Amino acid sequence: MSRIGKLPITILSDVVINYKMPNLQIQGKFGKLELIIPDSILITKTDETILVCCKNNDRTSQALQGLFRSLINNIII
Repeated sequence: MSRIGKLPITILSDVVINYKMPNLQIQGKFGKLELIIPDSILITKTDETILVCCKNNDRTSQALQGLFRSLINNIII
């Protein structure tokens, strides 16, 4: 199980996030980046946090969950 993938991502106050499957656009004061999310990953966005979840419970989906959680967190930071 992915320990990193289960952690919530806090959204900074100056960051704007638009999510339309499969594109995730993150815009901050330094620019705008876009990330394509695979079908096996589900993203849930609230006002202050983002959660990355697996649709399937297999090993590759869990690895992708941790990977994309880290990528999204690095884009936001």
